[in-house]
Amino acid sequence: MEILRRHREAKPESAFDIIGGAMLFPTVKDIAASPSGQKLTTLLSIIPRLAVVVSLFARLLTFLLPASLLRSVVRLVMNDPPDHALDTTCTFLKSRGGVRQALHMAADEMRTITSDKWSDDVWGAASAREPIAKLFFYFGRNDHWVADQTRDDIVAVRGQKGGQAGPTMVVCEEGLPHAFCLKHSDVMARKVAGMIGQIVA
Repeated sequence: MEILRRHREAKPESAFDIIGGAMLFPTVKDIAASPSGQKLTTLLSIIPRLAVVVSLFARLLTFLLPASLLRSVVRLVMNDPPDHALDTTCTFLKSRGGVRQALHMAADEMRTITSDKWSDDVWGAASAREPIAKLFFYFGRNDHWVADQTRDDIVAVRGQKGGQAGPTMVVCEEGLPHAFCLKHSDVMARKVAGMIGQIVA
């Protein structure tokens, strides 16, 4: 959404158009109200230097545990992920600053992803100046990073109404998780292919 805003503000200097976008399990507002956002916000209030503490713990864990035992612990915590996700997570935990940077970013998101700050033309509303991007929002049901009330508010306020232009908003009825890339990439790839097909049609 922010890329769309900046792109629209850069026109006519911009050398290309953005004609559409697929927002998958989007956390576009009020992320701190989500179940995981509430937990993280609570932890940050209790432990202000959470990123440093957790990164030190991760460094200690990866230093003390043999690779095979580390994989077993990560496999258990992640509920038996595919090998590619397990390899990536173990490598990430061993990285020099990855854990700390990820938690700094998450803390920043709690502060900045709050209210809806985009204009109607960024959302692709009917009253927007042309050209507007065709947007698809694919929300999860019981998404731990998007509160159900937040999702319902976005759909009610910003979704298509009565044939007017606006983003297409879908709530997943298949139980796909926010972290779909771990085990459901093929399913989401097919869904996104359909969205792209509609955008370029």
